Amino acid sequence: MTRDTELALMQQVQDGDHEAFETLFTCFRQRVSHQAHALLQSEADAEDIVQEVFAALYTKSDAFRGESAVSTWLYRVTVNAALSQKRYRQRRRTLSVEDLEQDIQPRWIESDGPDNLDQHVIAAERLQRLRQAIEELSPVDRAVIVLGDLQGQSNQITGDVLGLSEAAVKSRRHRARLDLREKLTAEAC
Repeated sequence: MTRDTELALMQQVQDGDHEAFETLFTCFRQRVSHQAHALLQSEADAEDIVQEVFAALYTKSDAFRGESAVSTWLYRVTVNAALSQKRYRQRRRTLSVEDLEQDIQPRWIESDGPDNLDQHVIAAERLQRLRQAIEELSPVDRAVIVLGDLQGQSNQITGDVLGLSEAAVKSRRHRARLDLREKLTAEAC
C-alpha cells in the first residue's frame, strides 16, 4: 500500500468511514501483531496490543496529523503500547509459562534446520540464550534490536517509531549489540 493510499484511507477513517477502517485493519493487523509479539514474546499480550492499537486507530484517528505514513504511526502506537505493557508486567513481576515458551525467530538465525538432534539442541539453546539476553536489554534498546535486526526496519523508520533521531538509533543499536555480544560471550565461558 502506498503512502498516499494510507493517508487517503486514514482521512476516510477520520471522517467516520468504517470500510476504510476495515481496510487498514486488514492491511496492518498481521504486522502489528508480529511487532507486538516480537517485543513482548507473548501471543496473548500481542493480541491485547493489536486490539489496543486498532481501538486507538478508530477512536483517536484525529491524533494522526499526517506527518508520517500511517504504517509508521501504527508502529509507534504499537511500540508504545507494548513498552507500556512490558513496564506493567515488570512492575507486577509476573511471568507466565507462555512467556517462556514463545520463540523469537530472527531472520539472521533462521536456517533450513539441522539434520541431527545434537545440532537442533545446540541451536535451541543458543536461541534461548539470545532471547534471554534480548529480554535483559532496556525496553528502548530491545525495541531498537527488534525493529532493526529482527524486523529489518531502517534506522529512519525505527527512529520515527521510537521518537529517536537516526544517529540515536545507530548508537543504541551499536551499544545493544555490544551488550548482547558480551552477555552471550560471558555465558559461553
